[in-house]
Amino acid sequence: MSTILSLTIAAAMLLPAANGAAAPGGAEPFVILNPEWERKPTQRELSKAFPYEIVSSFRKSDAAVRLRCRVQADGGVEDCVVASMTTTAARTLRVERNLAESALKLAPTFQMKPVMADGRSVGGALVIVPIIYKARQG
Repeated sequence: MSTILSLTIAAAMLLPAANGAAAPGGAEPFVILNPEWERKPTQRELSKAFPYEIVSSFRKSDAAVRLRCRVQADGGVEDCVVASMTTTAARTLRVERNLAESALKLAPTFQMKPVMADGRSVGGALVIVPIIYKARQG
């Protein structure tokens, strides 16, 4: 069985943060849904992070884990949490935990451009990073 892993990024828009956390300077934080990435995980990093211990539960299954991370001024991400998860695999605590851990391992490999196209700094913003796992026989 070969495992295909891919990343997708949500549609472009800026939204106020739903969690009420303040950005630096007390400004209302915003969520970047279409980030401009300087770096994303490589195929090798994706494969390395994939939770192979759950492959038997994952055959012909897909999963999506959405991370919500705070963006640092240099474009790196921190304080990532799993915002949501869906899977067509049998939902067990083991499967969910392994998918969440896998996605969180990838967080340090993301690096945004530090300044958006409109000139605003990304520092203090929140970003949603959907990580899509697709497994298929091959």
